[in-house]
Amino acid sequence: MLRDRDLIPGPRKKSTPRSITLAVFLGIGTAIAARQIIHTFWFFPIGVETDHMAPAIKNGSTVYINRLVKPARLKRGDILLIRHPRSPDLYLIRRVIGKAGDRIEIKNGDVHLNDRALDAPWESALRKRYPRPSPIPAEIYPEANCPMVVVKPAHLYMLADNRAQALDSRQLGQISVGLIIGKVWF
Repeated sequence: MLRDRDLIPGPRKKSTPRSITLAVFLGIGTAIAARQIIHTFWFFPIGVETDHMAPAIKNGSTVYINRLVKPARLKRGDILLIRHPRSPDLYLIRRVIGKAGDRIEIKNGDVHLNDRALDAPWESALRKRYPRPSPIPAEIYPEANCPMVVVKPAHLYMLADNRAQALDSRQLGQISVGLIIGKVWF
């Protein structure tokens, strides 16, 4: 049977400078280890040095990359950090336009997905910000018209938002999901 005096804690030990120092270093060490684990396995910041994804991501912005992305859960419109297919030391930030089995065609600068003009919020914002002549002269913007492609399994069709100045699936071809580093978090 417990009595009230059994519930009262005993005398508290005094903290010594050594125990305080140990606790501080343990706390700092735990924080540093947690940061490294998070940056290595979960997410990390990256500075953007181009306007290829303007207006969504501007030059000089910092975005966070979520490494825990599963290709099966990607949606059209997701922005990803990928390795350059021909130069693995280079990285690109691009938007997912098509997934496996989709038919993609670009006509006069407009993206067509499965035989319909892509009507997505980012496309509308681009048309307002970057008005273009119709038809677009091929000598000014040769990628304004691209033949239809069918996206292969385990691949994505990715485009930059500021397409006149960027490399994307029009020049590089379909992007293997194995080149995905992570999904951009704003």
